[in-house]
Amino acid sequence: MHMITRASIAVDNTVHILSIDTDVREIKRLIIDAVHRGGDFVDMTTAGNRTISVLITPTTQATLATEDVLVDFGQNERATAAYDEDYDQTDEGNWRHQ
Repeated sequence: MHMITRASIAVDNTVHILSIDTDVREIKRLIIDAVHRGGDFVDMTTAGNRTISVLITPTTQATLATEDVLVDFGQNERATAAYDEDYDQTDEGNWRHQ
């Protein structure tokens, strides 16, 4: 077992589970830059290695969250393993907290 950091972003009430290797500080910087420019798309990689482009404007509500979780060594082989216990995937491909 080992500890990893799990990150998610909620954008206007839609939660996106970010990939394990996401640099949260970089995402924050990109969001702030987009707001200062009056709006822009910010690309992020979600669990399962899907890329999303989120339009961030001065009125966009975005919340980044992180938590440390304990995973088995074998779980590293699946990109979504860290989310198995707390999240399930919707029909649209988004992740929902159970």
